[in-house]
Amino acid sequence: MTVRKVSSPREGLPAERRDSGVSGGAHQTPPAFSFAVELPLPPKMLSPNVRAHWAPKARAVKGYREVAAWEIRRAYGFRRRAVLPHVTIDVQYRCPHGAAGYVAYDEQNAIAALKSALDGLADAGIVKSDSKKYVSWGSIELVTTARELARLGKTEGVTITVRSA
Repeated sequence: MTVRKVSSPREGLPAERRDSGVSGGAHQTPPAFSFAVELPLPPKMLSPNVRAHWAPKARAVKGYREVAAWEIRRAYGFRRRAVLPHVTIDVQYRCPHGAAGYVAYDEQNAIAALKSALDGLADAGIVKSDSKKYVSWGSIELVTTARELARLGKTEGVTITVRSA
């Protein structure tokens, strides 16, 4: 039996694995990917401008958070449980006037209304937390007219695209 001294961890690997950057260890970062989630518009109670009693607002937050978590788990895969180190969120918020949910008139209010959906992202096990250490905002598109909605060929709702870094 010959003992060969390996100077680097990759030296003992076959050539195709040594050159590809895959070490075979347990601490591999997952490859970059993305997935999209379709959600209904958040309830009107999730508007940052609503002044309501805390109990109905808490029920609305809990409901939307659970819906978001289930839809994210379904899109990401129920069996895949890898926690991602960092993700970027792209949002398309489609809310023409007269829509059933919260109609946001500017991007900041749309982001605030989606706080429960981001909590659902953490509840689904995609990231450890919804803090800026793990989640960053990408593009935000706010569609507020029926003409824009018809051009896109979509109905009212929210599309959240999650991209890994």
